[in-house]
Amino acid sequence: MRKILIIEDRRENIVFIANNILKPLGYEVITAMDGPTGLTKAQEEAPDLIITDLKLPGLGGLEVLEQLRQKGNHIPTIVMTFHGTEETAVRALRLGARDYLIKPFTIEEMQAALERAFKPVAAPAPPVLRKLTTGPLSRDNSEELARIPQLERELAEMRVALTSRDKQISQMQQLLANRTPAPPSPDGGPPKPPARDIATEMKITQLEQELIQMRTVLAAREKQLIHLQRQLANSVKKLEMAEVAQRAATWEEDNARLNQVLAQTKQMLGESERRTQSLEETVRVQKVQMSKYQEEAKRLADQLRNLSEAVRLLSQDLGQQVERIGVVAPADKRR
Repeated sequence: MRKILIIEDRRENIVFIANNILKPLGYEVITAMDGPTGLTKAQEEAPDLIITDLKLPGLGGLEVLEQLRQKGNHIPTIVMTFHGTEETAVRALRLGARDYLIKPFTIEEMQAALERAFKPVAAPAPPVLRKLTTGPLSRDNSEELARIPQLERELAEMRVALTSRDKQISQMQQLLANRTPAPPSPDGGPPKPPARDIATEMKITQLEQELIQMRTVLAAREKQLIHLQRQLANSVKKLEMAEVAQRAATWEEDNARLNQVLAQTKQMLGESERRTQSLEETVRVQKVQMSKYQEEAKRLADQLRNLSEAVRLLSQDLGQQVERIGVVAPADKRR
């Protein structure tokens, strides 16, 4: 679940954004009601996106954004304000803000800003793309590809300017529509139409012309950006293919070495098997000889037992004969 930090000093605005936009879309919401708290939570909570107001107690939204960037923290940010100027919007976008909303905004405008903020931003072209030697990319194209982030920032600034112009035109048209009608004619005739506000109408016409020009430039820049993004994608694809080919060649070399090692291992295994068989045969012969030795030892042990028994019987018989000789000798002496 993506985590979004809202830095806003008005609780009702926090509740509106959280309950009507973010939570229904499945986002986890963190809140802060002043700049220092927002800066601390941005560093501790590491949200996926920050939505911050410009005017905040303690530390303004742009100052929060600037301090985060100085510390190397590039969390995508949407800046919102009631009284923003184009200069402020440009400064916010140059500090890395992904979008800039003028209050009051609609739910749809915030949802569109969220989509743009979470859209991946192309990184600068890596040095390896500077010179490619295959196909139509055999030229130094790093400068063109490196323009992608700049074009994206310019497009974001132009979108902010277009939004500001649209709001100005809408406000002026609303002022013209809400003009107080003239009082009834004294003679009872229909009321005279209100006097034309020539200055406002000319301003609206001028803004509309500027809007048309900006939209034309925006369309051209978007077309140029799409072309560069496609060129970058093709470059990356060719680079990846070259890397894959190089890896394949390396894998083939490794495979050849592994096959050679495998053949040597098989040869050593065959020799080991032959030695094992020879050792097993030697062990078998030794077991047979050991069995014969054991049988011979058993036979000799039996003979030794028999001999011991014969010696015992002979000794017993000899003792009896000695006793008889000892009895006969005194009788002969008396005679």
